[in-house]
Amino acid sequence: MRENHSEKLLVYVDIDDCPIIQDRYGAYSVPMVVAFVNGRAVDRFIGSRDDADIQAFLAQVPASQ
Repeated sequence: MRENHSEKLLVYVDIDDCPIIQDRYGAYSVPMVVAFVNGRAVDRFIGSRDDADIQAFLAQVPASQ
């Protein structure tokens, strides 16, 4: 699943199908959201969130440069 938020992109990854991603980012609890800026993880949260919380999380992630 992909959603555009101006310069931000949400991408769903099934960690059962991508164990390398699971190991690299320690995704042992789901759902887990990791924010990347210029290829680096800058923030994350674990657990289900409502739309308002997700929008607030995305708003505080800086844009790529």
